[in-house]
Amino acid sequence: MTLYKRLVELWRGPDASHLVVEFDENLALSQAKTQELQMSKLVSSEMSGDYASAFLGQGLSFSELRDYQPGDDPRNIQWNVTARFGKPFVKVFREERQLRVVLLLDISASMVMTPRYLQALQFGSLLFSVCQKNRDQIGFGQYGNSLVNFIPPKSSRTHYRTLLYQLNRKPAPQEKTNLGAAAKELRSKLPKHTTIIVVSDFEGDEGYEELEILAQGHDLTCLYIPESELPDQHLGLVRLKAPETGEYSTRDISASSYRASSEKTSLSNWRAIERKLRTKGARPVKFDQNAARTFQSLIHSRRKLRH
Repeated sequence: MTLYKRLVELWRGPDASHLVVEFDENLALSQAKTQELQMSKLVSSEMSGDYASAFLGQGLSFSELRDYQPGDDPRNIQWNVTARFGKPFVKVFREERQLRVVLLLDISASMVMTPRYLQALQFGSLLFSVCQKNRDQIGFGQYGNSLVNFIPPKSSRTHYRTLLYQLNRKPAPQEKTNLGAAAKELRSKLPKHTTIIVVSDFEGDEGYEELEILAQGHDLTCLYIPESELPDQHLGLVRLKAPETGEYSTRDISASSYRASSEKTSLSNWRAIERKLRTKGARPVKFDQNAARTFQSLIHSRRKLRH
């Protein structure tokens, strides 16, 4: 390296590429096994109970007939059997608790090539583990220009491990995303009343109209993952790379004006995305520091909506 090039690098400051999270696909299986052990410790009975109370089943189904007892709802009397035996019988129902939950993950460059993907991976692992503990059916899909790597919902432990493995595989980052195309295809693959959680930065997404149609037949939540916190301000001048375009720019991240502007822009972006998602019938939730806190935010948003 020439002295001139070295001086240029020193002037530019450290490269922010060290902040990009890289995943080795060969480690996907071992990472999945590690996560299974970690999640078994993290998912407490309280967390599982909170999930069960916030995510309700799909209604009631007939269970059996029994003799009428004082206080029973007369509307549940089975008149044909009552007439046959000469005494009243009532229908007993049970709640259909088992849910179908699908995680849809954005694999655009702005997600995969940044720390956002690690946050999405941690949340997905926690969600899968809580669902598995409650014996719910869980599915998984990714999207760029279209829906890819879709795995239909099932509830077996083998299926759960398959999802953890797939989640830990590093996907090829997509240059563009089309959430509308993915939503339309997903709608054709799932029965109604499926709980769908979309995890994305919602940058440059198209097709919010299709998202609105998806929300009409399903329980739709959108988890927004913002840009990660700014690097240590003591780094000074840093070369920043835009994942979507590959373009570099040099910024003085130690400047208070730059940091204040970045925080203001981040909040403004979230408010705009939140409004747009609400108008389309989705429930917006923002990633909050870590997977566990974010999961509790999701639980809180569902309870708040019910009251």
